[in-house]
Amino acid sequence: MNEGDMPYFSIIVPVYNVEDYLKECIDSVLCQTFTDYELILVDDGSTDRSVDICKEYAGEYKNIRLICKENGGASSARNIGIKEAKGVFLLFLDSDDFWYSRDCLKILKNVTVNLPDFVMFKMNKYFDGVVTDSYGNYDLDTTNKSNPTDIFLYMIKENKQLACAWNKAVRRRYVIEKNIFFQEGTIGEDIEWTVRLFEFAKKICVINDVLYMYRQNREGSVTNTISPKKLEDLYNIIKNLANEYKTDIEQFGKAVKCFMAFEYAILLYTYPMCNSSIGLSEVKECKWLFKYAIDKKTKIIKAIYKTFGFSIAIRMIRLVRKMR
Repeated sequence: MNEGDMPYFSIIVPVYNVEDYLKECIDSVLCQTFTDYELILVDDGSTDRSVDICKEYAGEYKNIRLICKENGGASSARNIGIKEAKGVFLLFLDSDDFWYSRDCLKILKNVTVNLPDFVMFKMNKYFDGVVTDSYGNYDLDTTNKSNPTDIFLYMIKENKQLACAWNKAVRRRYVIEKNIFFQEGTIGEDIEWTVRLFEFAKKICVINDVLYMYRQNREGSVTNTISPKKLEDLYNIIKNLANEYKTDIEQFGKAVKCFMAFEYAILLYTYPMCNSSIGLSEVKECKWLFKYAIDKKTKIIKAIYKTFGFSIAIRMIRLVRKMR
């Protein structure tokens, strides 16, 4: 099938126990002024009314498809959505989030006419009705004149929201041909997925339009929860990717280690607040990544640990976080 015969966008929404937010999410798609899309709702074994809400919408709208599966996590739901999708471009929308305006798809259609491998756009954080721009604008003079690896480095250095699926529109053919699927059974799978996305890309487009509203502090959200599994998965992702790109022969390998240094700083900041099975000696094995720190936050964490040592620094961070 030629891309011209397909819907232009496939919007993939993993759904799990979000009955209070799901209608706002779906309605933000249905109100779009650009209508050449399919909406794929993947119910991941919800135990509340989420699946009933999905059925209502799928029964009313021909461009909405519902796929029901046993609970396996957001990654497995996204992967099923990718395999079932028919669109030229893929979009990922979490079911407790929503789109910023009625023109999101219209904007993306206009910037994807030259078929880039993927487009990155902006998001705002949404706190119970309060909207904040936490990351600022992209420097388009830099991004639009750079190759994908340099854009990757820019995003890390400037601490932009990088490791997420929902601030990108990705060409489906690119994902399929390069086998860029999500690691299943892992929390933080967007990190590894983002690395693969940049690794094979030839052409990227970056825009400063805010298209996505990222809900914060929702009870039960994996993103807002620190758990032993989340910490252990992050540690394994860091260790595996850092080792995979350990040599400095290629510029992209250096970029990945800069990214892992950033994620390592996050690990060290959250480690004191969780009773993880990962020992301190194991955590310290990755400290060599600090050599690749290029963003401000990672450099601060690096300075704290270098000055006070791991044991004292962890006690200090634990105290600071308890006082917040």
